[in-house]
Amino acid sequence: MQQEANPLILTGGDPAGISPEIIEKVAHVLSGQHVIYFATSGKRHQEQFLRNLKNSTHVHIIDVLEKLNLSEAKSGIPSYESGLLSLTALKLACEFIANHKVCGLCTAPLSKEAVSLVVPDFHGHTDYLADFFQSDVIMLMHGLRFSVIPLTVHIPLQSVSEKLKIALYKPSLISLLKKLQTYSSYQGPVAIASLNPHAGENGLLGSEENDFIIDAAGKMQQAGIPIEGPFPADGLFQEDIRSRYRLILTCYHDQGLIPFKAIEGKNGVNVTIGLPFLRTSPDHGTAFNIAGRGIADSTSMKRSLQVLLNGEFS
Repeated sequence: MQQEANPLILTGGDPAGISPEIIEKVAHVLSGQHVIYFATSGKRHQEQFLRNLKNSTHVHIIDVLEKLNLSEAKSGIPSYESGLLSLTALKLACEFIANHKVCGLCTAPLSKEAVSLVVPDFHGHTDYLADFFQSDVIMLMHGLRFSVIPLTVHIPLQSVSEKLKIALYKPSLISLLKKLQTYSSYQGPVAIASLNPHAGENGLLGSEENDFIIDAAGKMQQAGIPIEGPFPADGLFQEDIRSRYRLILTCYHDQGLIPFKAIEGKNGVNVTIGLPFLRTSPDHGTAFNIAGRGIADSTSMKRSLQVLLNGEFS
């Protein structure tokens, strides 16, 4: 008898957002696959998901709504209940993964605001997973043409300089970049963006490049990371320069994600590097403003599943 493949784990995200819709729209991608789905929406959604699957022989649904004995969330209205559902699905998925081999984890979008009504210090999927599995991680925005690692993420701009220096000298950064280099598509040169306009103009427009970015990049080179820069960010993402690099490190969230989303469109996938397994997620949020209207674009959700199923990180 053939042994069942390691399962792909899917969490339902916030049921008040677009997560139920985009999961239904991409269900066909999972046809015939071994999937364990921690669903945060009710029976109607689960039945539609199974219908869209075509072949659901190896799909197991864990009904989180039923487990918590809660009523259906209302589309477009985040709440304590929708936060509790999405957090519980994530927690149950992590507990399962801790005791089983898996193909990977794909998380549908949740709302930090809704989950923070349940757990006030919740900062998102990535931080939760890093804490649960006691892992140093980095957030990789993985695209078809290029990818971005923002070295600082959800912090005010005024805090970037201080936090960037800490991030660049964190011992785990080099080890995580080396891990990324073990994947065939990430073995080429890496670029790092400058923080200040024109790379600081030798201190005239800012000193961070001279103070620590150039030094940190040099230490990465010594460790075997083929990194180049820092380059002025206003020119780095032009096609003739960007096309030389599969991976670009940026100093802060929007410096990397604005050009990434502009160029990659809906094809971007949020990948967590450093966990004992691969985790993917769409590179967008819950979109409460269009929830329940049937107009959500599911491309990034589809790509999030395909990255795991197609072995893009092998």
